[in-house]
Amino acid sequence: MHHLCRRVLLLLGFLGCFCNAVVSGQQTTQTSTSTTVADADEHLTAATGPVDVIQGNEEYQPPVYATALDGSGLISMRDSQHVRLFYGATVAGGWDSAPSGQAGDTPLAFYTVSPSVGLQINRARLQTVIQYQRTMTGYSSSSYTNQAVNVASVKLVGTESERLQWGFKMSESSGNDATRFLAPQQTVAVGGVSAVDPGSSLYLQNAGNTTYLDAGADVRYRTSERGALVAQIDSVYSRYSGLQQTNGLTSAIFSYERTVRPALTIDGYGQVSRYYGNISCSSFGIGMGLKWERNQRESLTLSGGPQLNTTACEKQQGVNFSANFSMALTGRSHMYVLASRQPATSYIGPGLWQTSVAAGYQRQIGNRGSLNVDLGRLDSEASALTSSYRGTYVACVYNRQLRSELNASLSYRGYLGEGDGANVQRNVVLLSLSWSPTTGHIFR
Repeated sequence: MHHLCRRVLLLLGFLGCFCNAVVSGQQTTQTSTSTTVADADEHLTAATGPVDVIQGNEEYQPPVYATALDGSGLISMRDSQHVRLFYGATVAGGWDSAPSGQAGDTPLAFYTVSPSVGLQINRARLQTVIQYQRTMTGYSSSSYTNQAVNVASVKLVGTESERLQWGFKMSESSGNDATRFLAPQQTVAVGGVSAVDPGSSLYLQNAGNTTYLDAGADVRYRTSERGALVAQIDSVYSRYSGLQQTNGLTSAIFSYERTVRPALTIDGYGQVSRYYGNISCSSFGIGMGLKWERNQRESLTLSGGPQLNTTACEKQQGVNFSANFSMALTGRSHMYVLASRQPATSYIGPGLWQTSVAAGYQRQIGNRGSLNVDLGRLDSEASALTSSYRGTYVACVYNRQLRSELNASLSYRGYLGEGDGANVQRNVVLLSLSWSPTTGHIFR
């Protein structure tokens, strides 16, 4: 860990000096074009987005976004065009200190090719986004076989009336788990900032080939001008060939939201989760929360309450909580902070719940450049039948727009994984070239 931190600090210091030199040599007249998105509620990840905010006598309905699988940000699901085909590809090369994701690997040069394609269909009462992305790798030594990881997703948002909305989402990821660390990073919306998701940024070093499915639906009914009832169900399935384990989790969340001021919403919720597979037990929780937003420049979401597990779980979670904060520091820079403790089974291994924390900083550099720094840690607490896993990551990326559809980036990713009697430290340096001829029309 000491060596990883020292390398990270040295690299961040180098990039900081480089970016300061770039900033001093470029004009700063253009307004920031950092990726900004409408707010999202972390503990109620409803596909239809947050409840409407009343501003004076007018109704403000924030936009709804889908995650872009190519790692470029978020897709606006309320785009003005009715039908749009979007596509692109990223080619990258670099150095990997642990190609197989295991301790004791020989560092090697490598390359990745990541094509992606998607379809967006907008109708008056239904918005749809379908995507597919594949990452393929190759190494400079024949000792390592080429690997691949596939990601696909679909998201629908429907409006039946002024009072009733619904949403559906489904995503699938399959392939070599260690390869996912080299693939484009996935993002989530945190206030007005596009943030790196801690769960999708980590991997399990001995998982082998994994299959991860996540499907969910929600219904939102407005009971009054300021109130809404929300029901949500989500089901997750994961299989790890290296661990010879299969796990699943189905959760249902019911809540009532109330807008008390134009910028402030409070809610109360209850949630129930059922684990199946190698872990078989149930968990129940309740809580209260609030959401505050000011002009999409500052956003705060807090929620929490007690969480109790049945005796079959063998351990007690105790509490559930979620905290998201984001703000625009200047017209050219943003930051975010995430923290949560929720029932979960995901990429980092089978577990009863996960505790995560992450933070990031984004800065626009001149008219065409940007710098992103992301840090995060995720702990998976398991039962006596499974092992606990922990992972820490750091990422630093400098992006440069060469043309409207062409971007270049230099990035560093560091990872430290602990669990199941095996620890791994991994460092990756990537030089990437991304081609996205339709990005400027659908991404912010």
